Amino acid sequence: MISANLVTFFLSSALVLSLVYFKASTTIVLQFIAVLLILLLLLSKRMIFSQLKLYNKLFVYILPFLSSLFVQLLVISTGGFYSPFLILIHLYTLSASFLLKVTTAISFLILSLIVLIAATFLNPTLRMVFRQDPGSVILYVISFMVIIPLASYLTRTYHLKDSIMKILNENLELREKREQSILSGLTELVIVTDVTLKIISYNGAAEKYLRAPGDISGSQLLSAISLKDDSGVDATVDSLSINKVLENKITYLVEGFYLETKAGRVKVVVQIKPITNLAGIITQIAFVITDAKAAGTQDHSDLEIAKKRQAIIFDNLRKMAGSAHLTSIEMQAILLAKAEQDLMLVQELEDHPFKKVTSYQDLVEICQQVIAQKKELADLLKVQLQFILPKEEVAEAAYLDLRKSDLSLTLPPSDFSVPTDPGWLRVILEKLIDISIFLEFKQPNNPSVSISLKKLDKQTILVSIGPTGLQVSSEDKQEFFKEYYGTLSTRTNLNLASGLEGFIAKVVAGELGIPLEVETGNNLIFNLQLTRGVHV
Repeated sequence: MISANLVTFFLSSALVLSLVYFKASTTIVLQFIAVLLILLLLLSKRMIFSQLKLYNKLFVYILPFLSSLFVQLLVISTGGFYSPFLILIHLYTLSASFLLKVTTAISFLILSLIVLIAATFLNPTLRMVFRQDPGSVILYVISFMVIIPLASYLTRTYHLKDSIMKILNENLELREKREQSILSGLTELVIVTDVTLKIISYNGAAEKYLRAPGDISGSQLLSAISLKDDSGVDATVDSLSINKVLENKITYLVEGFYLETKAGRVKVVVQIKPITNLAGIITQIAFVITDAKAAGTQDHSDLEIAKKRQAIIFDNLRKMAGSAHLTSIEMQAILLAKAEQDLMLVQELEDHPFKKVTSYQDLVEICQQVIAQKKELADLLKVQLQFILPKEEVAEAAYLDLRKSDLSLTLPPSDFSVPTDPGWLRVILEKLIDISIFLEFKQPNNPSVSISLKKLDKQTILVSIGPTGLQVSSEDKQEFFKEYYGTLSTRTNLNLASGLEGFIAKVVAGELGIPLEVETGNNLIFNLQLTRGVHV
């Protein structure tokens, strides 16, 4: 489809050619140029036309027409290729590429070149000068050719900066919405204790809804509030997993308890979060008690639009960086988007009860989906990513071919089907692949990462991710599952990661009941063991 700007440039060039062809006098042309200059100055004052609904149409049609006509006439009337104002053609092309499109700017440049060539051969004086000095015209034509890639490169860089600004604005919007989400959750009961469970502070909702009379500061938590399980047994330190919170220094979500409130007995979800000091020592514990029905509906739905908009901007930024061959910026865009996703995922894990929907899933299909998802990051870091199925698994290969050939077929579960939550399992695999790709980055001898499946017995399937060229000691194994990887972040390429991948993988694997181990030796391999029985 021909754009309006292209039509206006064509009309202005045709008008200039008509004036040249009919040999309009220099006086008339100069007067015309003066009138055009006055009109452009008036139209450039937005205050005059800002109240008019026609202003946008003026900008789209009239301004490009008058401005291109002004530039071309000024250059043609002052000597064409030999004009001291020839540089205006280059500047106008660059300006048009920023304000309009690169293709539109190039069309103006080509049309101007045609006008200049025609004016040179239609004007006897210019034709004579050309015969005496054809080399200058050739150099000017070459300069027109050079301006095209320059305009394209500068425009892409400009739009990259514009996209980065949009990303920053989206981050600010997300932060504001998160703060609003946090503030809207203050109706939850929030109680902060020390490590001995002595209450330090609590919010207004706790004071309003708890049956405990008076100030409960300084009281023992389990004495001040009445928490009971399904059998009516009072909650204890062990049943609330408080010892695990202190030991693992991670947030736990405990379900299956009822809280006695002034309004009656309510089923709740208890979020237990450790609070550490600068030295990393737990000094306080925060208990957030939420109505179980309300907890199941909290999903930050108010953030979905902002998340989608941000994802589109990240994708546009990545595509522009790739088309401009700005590999470093493309990589930063992908890493920035990945870090944002990891932060949101950790927020969801900490804010809401973990929910899983178990069904029989083919591990081969899940692994192939994860490979496709992570291929872009692997290609950018020049790491080969592949899925390996043992050669002896001919039946599984035939099973996959049959499923692909006819999706309407109802097939029994394959030999690699296990009961699991496919969404959360993909999260584990993706995060472990992320770690492996970063570790393998810049390794010599064709760096590669693979996912492989192996049957240990009739009930157990081993999913292995690796190998990587990194050798680690047995003492370093648990560092991969800590937030920000401890000392590994300074000794490996994990400084490129968000720092949350291993933490996410370990927490989700624990919730799904899937053993996650690190195999050390000549190469580093992450192993997951899934059974064909139901995970608890």
